Amino acid sequence: MKKRRTLAAFLAFVLMAAVLIVGCQNEGEKGAENSTGAGTTGVGSGTVGTSQEETTEFPYPQIPEGTDYSGRTFTLYSWPANSPNYYIIEEESSEAVEQAAYNRYRNVETQLEIEIDNLVESQYNIASENFMLLTSSGEAFCDVFIAQSVYLQINMSTAGLLYNWYDLNCDFSQPYWNQQVIENLSVGDVLLAMHSDFVQTNVNALAFNKDILIDDGIPLPYDQVENGTWTLDAFLNITKNLTKDMNGDGVFDETDRYAWRFAYRDYLTSFMYGSNITAVTIEDDKAVIFQDMEKMGTLVDKVHQLIYNDTRTIPVFEGNQAVLFEDGRCVFDLRCVGSNMRDLEFNYGFLPIPKFDEQQKEYYTNTYAELMLLPITLEDPAFTGLVIEMLSAESRLEFMPAYIDTMMQHKVARDPEDAEILLDLYNHIIWEFGYVYANWNNISFTLPWMMRDNTTNVNAWYEAYAPAYQTQLDQMLDKIKSAY
Repeated sequence: MKKRRTLAAFLAFVLMAAVLIVGCQNEGEKGAENSTGAGTTGVGSGTVGTSQEETTEFPYPQIPEGTDYSGRTFTLYSWPANSPNYYIIEEESSEAVEQAAYNRYRNVETQLEIEIDNLVESQYNIASENFMLLTSSGEAFCDVFIAQSVYLQINMSTAGLLYNWYDLNCDFSQPYWNQQVIENLSVGDVLLAMHSDFVQTNVNALAFNKDILIDDGIPLPYDQVENGTWTLDAFLNITKNLTKDMNGDGVFDETDRYAWRFAYRDYLTSFMYGSNITAVTIEDDKAVIFQDMEKMGTLVDKVHQLIYNDTRTIPVFEGNQAVLFEDGRCVFDLRCVGSNMRDLEFNYGFLPIPKFDEQQKEYYTNTYAELMLLPITLEDPAFTGLVIEMLSAESRLEFMPAYIDTMMQHKVARDPEDAEILLDLYNHIIWEFGYVYANWNNISFTLPWMMRDNTTNVNAWYEAYAPAYQTQLDQMLDKIKSAY
């Protein structure tokens, strides 16, 4: 496998021409910019990733007879979204997940007699901009782009910069492909973003400080999770008396103890998806928003209580307050679960995002995981499709079992009940059309924006923003359909 490299040297050769071309195209796409607003309800869950209980075998992708890709290079363009980043593995390792990632590359390279090259960018926004820049200039600089799911820019798709996954010769019925992504992100016979077991995925969950609950005489909520009563009301109840004025000065600030925190306002979307509410669904190739205003209104009221009533949390909506949890001054932490927690000095655990109510059958969550995008400049779609399919199959065979076992159950979860919760959440991720095409700033982020503005009037919010969003979505879908 080739060494990873940055894009800087490559850009130097094509920058001037690309700037001229993109400048003209972007001028015509100004109508696709996002604003702020609100959304709809309910899609079901889809199984994502590899469950340890899953034993179904699948046929390994076959290399078509007479195919000769010897000496070819497959180029993956990515950014180090997670730590560690398993798209960038250059040598064998004693660490199980790294070795599994290395093996999947080496197995595909050996079978096809090719090299897999990792082209790495430092930040997701720069990577996205460079992808658009180079693809618009006609450069075939990569085979696949690993993009953050909430940074799939609308003008990528509406400008025809992405290759349709349905035009690849892949078997999307196989279990290593994400069926919910296929169902929820397709516009007719067009699918512009894809997810498989090849793509590294974390989940959003509630981490909590077990030591504080034990010291305060509060039972750990595992029984509630097990019997299905871990709801928004249960979370409201358990947090109501946890905030304490530690220095007795009568002022609640960053020096005191709080019931819960969230790092950034966008994490609040987890409460929406945890309640099985989605902002945008595609029905008959049309965007539908806000199907259940009453349910969304109830959710908004309860989350507002969590933030603004009884000083449960500091209502700060800019910056990162991670130190509150890491320093043991916050009981619950709404966060993306990652390996960076394993060095915490106190006893912590994990809980799912609370259900809307006890009638809701499953616990759901969302993710900032990446999605795979294909540039329209693909020189050999058959080659690209075969490599991605083989990498996805290899990932399901070895990488995903190692990733789930090591990362979620050993390096992240310290106790069996926490590992079980994370694995269940991993298999109940909601992938939503509006969220993927959000650019951080559309109706799928209704809840964070309403909390920022300290408002609970969902009807007024809908009347103010929904018509513009509906128009925007309709125009976007029309452009996608016309571009493909």
